[in-house]
Amino acid sequence: MSATGRSRVPAVVERSARRLLNKRALSSTVTVGQSFRASPGSRVSSPGHLSIGDHACVGRNSLIDVSGTIGDYFLVAANVAVVGRQDHAIDEIGVPVVLSAWVGNREPTPQDLITIGDDVWIGAGAVVLSGIRVGHAAVIAAGAVVINDVPDFAVVAGCPARVVGARFDDSQGRRHLDVLNSTREYL
Repeated sequence: MSATGRSRVPAVVERSARRLLNKRALSSTVTVGQSFRASPGSRVSSPGHLSIGDHACVGRNSLIDVSGTIGDYFLVAANVAVVGRQDHAIDEIGVPVVLSAWVGNREPTPQDLITIGDDVWIGAGAVVLSGIRVGHAAVIAAGAVVINDVPDFAVVAGCPARVVGARFDDSQGRRHLDVLNSTREYL
């Protein structure tokens, strides 16, 4: 970046690089909204289908490999994993896990899906397992392991992750989401 805050890379080169990074990161089972940004080494796939909203950014070397929905303004730091909880059957007697039923070869269950709301930030090195809902405007701290639902506006940390604070109280959070919704056309 230059002192003016603008990239020194010509816009046409930057757009081409962005398209290439996104193409390399996304599988055919994923749909994304406008202004999606994949960082180097990131991978976004789904054994079924994953839909990601507008203005999402996936950090370096992060992996998202689940089915479900992710909202607008989604931000993922480096080395994050959003993955399935039960990708392979572990209860098949006499069948090694590597040869057991895989999530992509069976009907999906609620444990296979994830729902992540709008304006969610996931910190570096966090792991989020499928079968949960992450509420709107939530923050998942670096290194957290999320195995349960995260309420709207909550800040969670730890292993397993638990609520350690709030980004907004309920009225501030609702006002925040209203402002985001009203400004979508300008972004």
